[in-house]
Amino acid sequence: MKDNLIINAQKWAVKLGFSEEWLAKIAEFTPAAELVPFDPKNKVLFEKKDMMLNLVCYLNYCDLAEKFYQEKGISERILIDTLLDIRIWAYRYKEIFGGYGVKEINWLHNNIECNLFRIGRLQYKFGKSMLFSFKYRMKLAENILEIHIPRGDKLQFSECIESFKEAKIFFATFFPEYKYRHITCGSWMLDNKVLPKILSPESNIISFQNAFNVLVTVPSRDCIRFVFGEHKNKKNLDDFEPKNSFQAKLKEHICSGKHNYIGYGLLKEDFKH
Repeated sequence: MKDNLIINAQKWAVKLGFSEEWLAKIAEFTPAAELVPFDPKNKVLFEKKDMMLNLVCYLNYCDLAEKFYQEKGISERILIDTLLDIRIWAYRYKEIFGGYGVKEINWLHNNIECNLFRIGRLQYKFGKSMLFSFKYRMKLAENILEIHIPRGDKLQFSECIESFKEAKIFFATFFPEYKYRHITCGSWMLDNKVLPKILSPESNIISFQNAFNVLVTVPSRDCIRFVFGEHKNKKNLDDFEPKNSFQAKLKEHICSGKHNYIGYGLLKEDFKH
């Protein structure tokens, strides 16, 4: 049974493009017990605190997502693109902690539960609005689609436009019963107080930002780890050597003691059709 867990984990790791180094680490891993049954709250896995066990379990849980996709008739391309989050977060774990495994199971359960789908460059998650807007007719706790921006690839706004279009067709086709009026995004890229001052209007980030009506911004340092790397923070940014003008200007802004923000916005109607 334990051997089957590893074999199945390796199968999915190959599908998700894990490197040979990671495949070898998975092969070496000996789980202390049988597969922990999938639980969206991850109670048992959180108690065990074994990052390789997390990874092996979540690779095995991919079978559950695959079954759902096949029953719905959703393409394997979207399945694999969505499950790539497992590799992304595993690689991030190694980048931060230097070990093998995955920590972000409090996020990855969405991929297995099929609450979240990667469609092209962007991810879309079923959710409830956390804000209300009289102007845009959004009620508190109404159904929404949340946009999330996966790590890895450079953000190209042309790819985002294609994703917006594909998402409308996708949800109308496979989830016609899910009624929503708004598509939202909360991100450091929607910081409309600072970023327009240091990026050109034609940049991909500003183009993405301009696709949303930003309702509110709150102070946040999220941009530091996304722009400069996981180990960077306000205290150790002085020795960072900028690789482009954006990093140079953002570093200057942060090191001068000024704030950055996360913006929460609604996708404009022009991009929902």
